[in-house]
Amino acid sequence: MKFLREFAVQILSTIIRPYLLDVVARYAQLGDDELRRLCEQTIRNYDPCISCATHFLKLEVERR
Repeated sequence: MKFLREFAVQILSTIIRPYLLDVVARYAQLGDDELRRLCEQTIRNYDPCISCATHFLKLEVERR
């Protein structure tokens, strides 16, 4: 069962990643907390069942 969950997370990560990159690019001017909230929201938009899992998100912003 653990294997299936990990496999599902990998697939979802592959699908969601481009959207997360777009969110970060569009809203990079926001503060880290607000940007993290938008990324978590993006994840929930594609899979509301992993809403609790979005709290694992560790966002590190390197501003140039």
